[in-house]
Amino acid sequence: MDDVLVIGAGPAGSRFAGMMAKEGYSVRVLEEHNRAGDGVCCTGIIGRECLNMVASEVKVLRPARSAVFVSPSGKTIRLEKDSPQAYVLDRAQLDRSMAEQAESDGAEFVFGCHVETAVTVNGHVEVHALRNGTSAVFWARVIALASGFSPGLSERLGFDSAGDFAVGAQAEVEIQGDDEVEVRFSRRLAPGFFTWLVPTTGNRALVGLICRRQSGRYLRAFLSQMEKEEKIRPGEPRITYGRIPLKPVQRSYADRMIAVGDAAGQVKPTTGGGIYYGFLCADIAAEVVGRALQADDLSRRRLAEYDRTWKKALQNEIRLGYLSRLVFERLSDSSIDELFDVVQAHALDKMALNLDGFSFDWHGGILSKALSHPGVRGVLGVALKGLLSGKAEVALA
Repeated sequence: MDDVLVIGAGPAGSRFAGMMAKEGYSVRVLEEHNRAGDGVCCTGIIGRECLNMVASEVKVLRPARSAVFVSPSGKTIRLEKDSPQAYVLDRAQLDRSMAEQAESDGAEFVFGCHVETAVTVNGHVEVHALRNGTSAVFWARVIALASGFSPGLSERLGFDSAGDFAVGAQAEVEIQGDDEVEVRFSRRLAPGFFTWLVPTTGNRALVGLICRRQSGRYLRAFLSQMEKEEKIRPGEPRITYGRIPLKPVQRSYADRMIAVGDAAGQVKPTTGGGIYYGFLCADIAAEVVGRALQADDLSRRRLAEYDRTWKKALQNEIRLGYLSRLVFERLSDSSIDELFDVVQAHALDKMALNLDGFSFDWHGGILSKALSHPGVRGVLGVALKGLLSGKAEVALA
């Protein structure tokens, strides 16, 4: 029987596994794919703080110190700093490097292992899985669900699933012309969300979008538009998909179980990015679970400390981010264009860049300033008023 069983070899799961193994605990990671990094759908953009937390072998494809934002009618705002604010990584390689680091720290990985359910019996957790198509059972004192957004498995393990989610779609393409990060806002292109073009290496780039439904159809239409604009070369790239939680789970712990990363909804509601939040929460989980193992008390009451601690660290960011997300989804294209006008008229883009604590990873300060600005509030109008008056659910679960 292992001390710790981790379900999922994504960045958060591997970070948690490595930290527990370094403390001398026996750790096993179960991953349904044949290797870490298979099946990911993610741009791999992270901030400076997050970069300091990744495995040393992770390769930066491109630093980014600027980005262009485009309104529905084609108005543009360009943000630029003297030094890089974000870094584009090979996301699959990130996953593999994090898994290799965890292995070197003493964790054991089992690939091709699809977990079906888990039950707590006789002072341990019994995990039932299919390993390369054959039934397998694993035992551990405690398990960490780090399998990404997987509501079916979460519910079978006794967790609630995140209360809101969207779907991302992405393809790798060949670009021609500009090689700068570009983000577009348009209900025609990605209703309520945004599209992106992220150069990676050479003449390659990732093109994608987030929306609530029919993400593949919207992405194919966007790719066609980009071809007509001669931003990308013609082709039929393979599209990958991923579900993105927009709210945390109500409870990220149970008897002898915790949930980490996307499985717990530890994601920025504004952008859907989850790598940095997942790392922060994996660190918190390692501290709490380590003390619980030492005390031989893995009850839900003891593990509730994990839930309280990570929500205290992130709840303000998530609440404000989710409020902003709900407001933005209610805006028409003409309102988004008006917002661009307000930003340019009042130099709010420069204000954001010069704000103390400006960070790719922390959005709360910028969002607070924006939502309190009279011009912004005037454009947001009824949507913001309705949400702030409690007509929509914006509280952290």
